[in-house]
Amino acid sequence: QKVLEKFSFPLMSPEIQQSAKSAIINYLYRNEYRDIDTALNIKSTFAVSDEIFASPEIQNAAKEIMATRLSVEKSYKWIEGAREIQEKFILSPDNVHYAAKKGMENCLSNGVVDNALEIRDKFSVPVDFVSTPEIQNAAKAGMIKCLLKVEIGNAVKIRDQFPIPSEFFLSPEIQKAAKGAIVNHVSGASYIDSNYFNRINE
Repeated sequence: QKVLEKFSFPLMSPEIQQSAKSAIINYLYRNEYRDIDTALNIKSTFAVSDEIFASPEIQNAAKEIMATRLSVEKSYKWIEGAREIQEKFILSPDNVHYAAKKGMENCLSNGVVDNALEIRDKFSVPVDFVSTPEIQNAAKAGMIKCLLKVEIGNAVKIRDQFPIPSEFFLSPEIQKAAKGAIVNHVSGASYIDSNYFNRINE
């Protein structure tokens, strides 16, 4: 900032704008945590135009960061943090839905059902996104994981909230996981309402 003031560089020159863009991209890809604050500070300091900020390189980096933020275990103001990325990087609806879908996939596949549902609702994920093979496969993986952890309520929630083909419930994977949950219940490893088992196959 001091150098800029001292030499009165023309901030809107193509050379400086391109250098600022390159620096923003470098910081966004710097490490697994991404340096968002520095990237935004560069935008402000060098008066980077919205046109440059909307470039595919910056947009792709920002949407991946947003997807990563939505994929982690729920933390304080995690939705707000994703919203901040959406707003400050002026993400398009398509990019927002991409990030939300990726977040849902990761949450579902890990059996973190409530997070996936909150992402779906907060970011108004389109129905056709929820019905994609990727989400269906994540839902299947999440259901098996929930059954293995004897979290039958979450398994039922996945079945009710996400479009899983009915034949999946007869697959060897789901049958094996359900049997394991029953064994754990019968052995006293955990408490389950026995009606839950019937609910999965309803």
